[in-house]
Amino acid sequence: AVDGAKRMKNIILDILEFSRVGKFTDKKESVDINEIVHEIESFYKIDYPEGKIHYEKLPTLITYKSPNIQVFQNLINNAFKYSKSDVAPEIVIKVVGETENYITFGIQDNGIGIEDEYLEKIFVLFQRLHVRETDKGSGIGLAIVKKLVESINGSIWVESKINQGSTFYFTIQKNNTMKSELKITLLYICIGITWILLSDNFLLLFISQSEQDHITQLS
Repeated sequence: AVDGAKRMKNIILDILEFSRVGKFTDKKESVDINEIVHEIESFYKIDYPEGKIHYEKLPTLITYKSPNIQVFQNLINNAFKYSKSDVAPEIVIKVVGETENYITFGIQDNGIGIEDEYLEKIFVLFQRLHVRETDKGSGIGLAIVKKLVESINGSIWVESKINQGSTFYFTIQKNNTMKSELKITLLYICIGITWILLSDNFLLLFISQSEQDHITQLS
């Protein structure tokens, strides 16, 4: 009964955490992804001293810091958590693609892998595919990652092979706020132009003084 009550409490806390995802108040800033990964790496050295994270020349982005930290932390945690018991975990983080509007990261591990039929289900709230006595949590981590990535206009997916490992890919949209601000600016311009076009003063610019006098007499 005690274990059941604790589990229910944890589920409620997880639901509250999930509901807050994406409601960050950060402003865009220069974020060095290398520094984020380095900080996360130092944290996991305690629990996984033989584990390794390989990364280099990751970009510095003008983006929101807190959701990026959460995304990398959750995916790295997932890679360590579902590593093989007899093999030291190794994680490779790199940029796998970049376009004018998006940058795509890949986080690859050598863990236990995921069956094909579950590759989409793992992003569903409270969906746990691997239940081992040593595993903790309620299956909310990847659902949070998906919501975080989507909150900054990105997308996430995974490729995996059983007993070989998984690679999580996620994209981050570049200059998202700038595009939104540009749309707002264009909207104000359109409103301003419309107001001018409807203004009598604008029409008077295109008619002669005699025609203006004639209109005045008619009115």
